[in-house]
Amino acid sequence: MKKFIFITICILFTVAGFAQQNWWDKPTAEIKQLIKKWEATKDAISLNNLGYCYAFGLAVPQNYEKAYSYYKQSAESQYPTAYTNLGDFYMDGYHVQKDAGKAVNYYIQAAMLGEVFGMTKLAECYLQGNGLDKNNSKAIEWLQKAAEKEHAPAQNNLGTIYLRGKAAEQNFDLALQYFEKAAKAELSTAFMNLGRMYRLGLGVNKDFDKAHNYLKQAANANEMFGLYEFANLYYNGEGVEQNFTESFKYYKRSADLGFVKAQMNLGYMYENAQGVEKNVEKAKFWYAKAAAQNDVTSKFRLEALKSSQ
Repeated sequence: MKKFIFITICILFTVAGFAQQNWWDKPTAEIKQLIKKWEATKDAISLNNLGYCYAFGLAVPQNYEKAYSYYKQSAESQYPTAYTNLGDFYMDGYHVQKDAGKAVNYYIQAAMLGEVFGMTKLAECYLQGNGLDKNNSKAIEWLQKAAEKEHAPAQNNLGTIYLRGKAAEQNFDLALQYFEKAAKAELSTAFMNLGRMYRLGLGVNKDFDKAHNYLKQAANANEMFGLYEFANLYYNGEGVEQNFTESFKYYKRSADLGFVKAQMNLGYMYENAQGVEKNVEKAKFWYAKAAAQNDVTSKFRLEALKSSQ
């Protein structure tokens, strides 16, 4: 049977979220004790940390109004991370009306104070022309400043720019260097990008062993695109023995995270009994999921299955 699996080319940017250390793995009781301490201290860092907890509902009920208030108070003391967090609130419309211009102003204040997430966010705005005029040179300038501070998302984004060759002249060597730097910080998106470079031979000799190693790390981190790419190795038998059952497993994890091409592939595998028993209803289910994201091939296959019944 002819292989139908669609292999997409998407080298990923990483997008900075709320600029704060990761407390997700801390016990709730420990976070509650910290919250009591911060409420008593109420210095700039404590106020920002309180804002973060209310923004994400860490050990307290999620409350964007309180989060905004704490971030605002922290920013009044010129705490750089608070500026970035306020920028995110205006960019995404948390508690406040969306306003890209105000978001950019906060990112600029954070960036001028050396805050790496603010630099990365500001660069993203320059690349997209969001809240200010598009300016690729300015974007690269701010990403380089953040990358010099060992900020892995900025390093990964620079790698993406040089690999794509759109915002700057294509340079595979620089792309590889920046992805490798980001991978040293165990950034899952960087693992994914390195895996793709070696799998597809983008500026390097194809090396399925290296591709497998990097993509496995991305998959282990539950990186949506990394899971999809790792599945492709097993579906196509690239550097490993072809194994539809194994590829199905990783496509399924990627599809559950919402990746449209993985959803389409599951539909095809159910339709054609690859790695699973044939199940037309499940095929239609996954084609419908992908079609809802405007995947043309899935729309065609879904209509074909419906008309054949």
